[in-house]
Amino acid sequence: AAAVASAFAAPAALAQSSNVTVYGRMNLSFDRYSATGATAGAAADIQSRNRVVDNSSRLGFKGTEDLGNGLQAIFQIESGVTGDASAGAVAASTGALGTRTTFVGLKGKTWGQVLLGRQDVYYGNGKLDEPNRLGMLPNAFENAAAGRNAISAAGATGNGVMTPSLNRADNVVSYISPSFNNFTLKVQYAIPAGEATAAGSGVKNTATAFNLTYDNGPWYAQADWMKNSDLALAWDGSAAATAAGNKVTAWKLGGAYAFPSNTHVGLLYERLKNET
Repeated sequence: AAAVASAFAAPAALAQSSNVTVYGRMNLSFDRYSATGATAGAAADIQSRNRVVDNSSRLGFKGTEDLGNGLQAIFQIESGVTGDASAGAVAASTGALGTRTTFVGLKGKTWGQVLLGRQDVYYGNGKLDEPNRLGMLPNAFENAAAGRNAISAAGATGNGVMTPSLNRADNVVSYISPSFNNFTLKVQYAIPAGEATAAGSGVKNTATAFNLTYDNGPWYAQADWMKNSDLALAWDGSAAATAAGNKVTAWKLGGAYAFPSNTHVGLLYERLKNET
């Protein structure tokens, strides 16, 4: 009886010390477009038509729970929302709960925070990775222009196609330091597909990443490094090579300055290497 009473009393205590925020955005646009001059002839042209487009709409819940002595439990559940189509027409980041950045973790006043879950790795960490985070572009233009300052895959075939490094990945452990003189360090370990490795296989798809930022008023700088090992790589139209021993390594370095007029100027250099 005491155990049952304690179980029912716990939610009341939780509500007193927790803080939950509901957030999100619904971004839709109306477009008119056409595509003509197809090499296959006029029959392959796309005549003028209208469409309604969703631009990364999302719904999220995040919160904290005070555990005492400056320690907090933190969580975030963020899901993509398709505002222009039914549930049957969904993308990888929509149509289910927790498709976007979703985690649970602990946060201390002096030692930083540790997070477990689906998180951004390498891309999506820091202000330079998304112009929208610096206020440069509305989200609709950002998505339409492939908006991240990052090397991307050019498709399944073609000369020079590169397999990009990780962005949002499953099974991620992150440590984020407190800010020391405006510097913040993030260290991440990911098992993107390693959990699903078949019995007897030596393929253990894992990734390691580091993100260092300097954020001081108008000045901002960022450095990133990552390595993603044991993943299938293919380019020039060839069949995917075995994942064992393949790896992608990448690093980028950049900085930005914000003028009083809210105009931002930034420069980012990135190097990406695929090895089989």
